[in-house]
Amino acid sequence: MTPTAPMPFLLERLRSSIADPSLFDDDTVTRFLSDGYVAACERSRCLRTWTTQPLTAGFQEYALPSDWLETLGVYMNGAPMEELSTRIAPRGDDGAFYYSYDGVIGLVTTPTVSSGNYILHYARRPAALTQSSTPETLFGPEWYWLMRAYAAWHIYRLGYGEEYVPEANRQRTMFDTGVAMLERYSTSRDEAATNSTPVAHITSVPSVVNTFA
Repeated sequence: MTPTAPMPFLLERLRSSIADPSLFDDDTVTRFLSDGYVAACERSRCLRTWTTQPLTAGFQEYALPSDWLETLGVYMNGAPMEELSTRIAPRGDDGAFYYSYDGVIGLVTTPTVSSGNYILHYARRPAALTQSSTPETLFGPEWYWLMRAYAAWHIYRLGYGEEYVPEANRQRTMFDTGVAMLERYSTSRDEAATNSTPVAHITSVPSVVNTFA
């Protein structure tokens, strides 16, 4: 028997419990589920990835990936680089520093030769979900309840009377607590991905380890 896809399954669970079709159509409930997925991924920074960027002589700034949400670390020549705040005025820093703003990442010391690369560790923005799509692997089925809690929070808040405010607040608390759990798990998974290699010796993109697999 083929298992039901996650979005139709979650939609049906809400339909059979609290999502009255006279108040919320399928598109609206799907949007609540998708918004919960996006919010959980962004707040927990669970969609973490590594990428390499070749260095070009004379170029100090490089475009960040289009799905970039937050920089978690930058490494060059086997050493971590230190982040500086966005520069507003010229400053005298030199060495293994980086800064980022407006879609670019900048290296304080401009490369003088076109060789080598830097490694970027960053959190990605997720794509919104539709009824036919599936959350990314890094947001596994064990976290789908976060989407339902987020959707239930908004259904109780927008579709029912004052007597349901406590239940709406309970669903919101469940979501917030779950996001904190997901962030801790994602950080732990990051540590496993380095295979116990000190970050100062990262010279290639580590393999992500899913401890739930």
